[in-house]
Amino acid sequence: MSTTATTDYPRLAAKLAIVAAFLGTVADLLLLYSPTGGYEVGDYQFLQGISANRIMIGHYLGIFFIPLEMLGLFQVYRCLKPAGGWMPWAVVIGALFIGYPGIAYHGMVAFIHQMIQQGTMDAAALERVRLLSEPVGAALAVGGGIVAGIMVYLILKKETLYPKWMVWCNPGAFYVLFAVCYLVIPVVGNVLIPAGFNLAFLLFFCCSLVAEKKATA
Repeated sequence: MSTTATTDYPRLAAKLAIVAAFLGTVADLLLLYSPTGGYEVGDYQFLQGISANRIMIGHYLGIFFIPLEMLGLFQVYRCLKPAGGWMPWAVVIGALFIGYPGIAYHGMVAFIHQMIQQGTMDAAALERVRLLSEPVGAALAVGGGIVAGIMVYLILKKETLYPKWMVWCNPGAFYVLFAVCYLVIPVVGNVLIPAGFNLAFLLFFCCSLVAEKKATA
């Protein structure tokens, strides 16, 4: 007698999201990484030493693959669904929404780099660039914090497929860790911070798959 294996599409989607997040991480490093850091200064001069070829590859790699990371939210929702109510949906929709400013910011960097290379980034141009880019980054940070907070609440207070240790494995927690590394161990943080968004989701989806497998074993 033959049996037909049933494809677990949410897990498959999560695995595809992990691949996309890895490529998104590579894209961020190509686009943003500078061994001297300086990302927080706000003048974008860290882009000065990055070659046009690196910018081009990182630009397109991120634009086409970062959106595919959202496939992992199918598996995340399944893990949070036992909690019931609207909060599991809030996590998924919120995470999907913060992906938009993340991709928008990624798409801006190549043009900022071009302005710097051409020497047209004067004080007035920098102010305009910051007005266009910094609210996007702020929306990403605030939205990510809210989503992470809801997820932590669900894991600690409600019934989900996640064990309690998953509160330390949400994207927000990983990004805080990267920020601490940037302040304390700059040689490590200089790599982690520019790739923070995609690397955090990469680690989160990996942990999510492991947690669900143990919960349903």
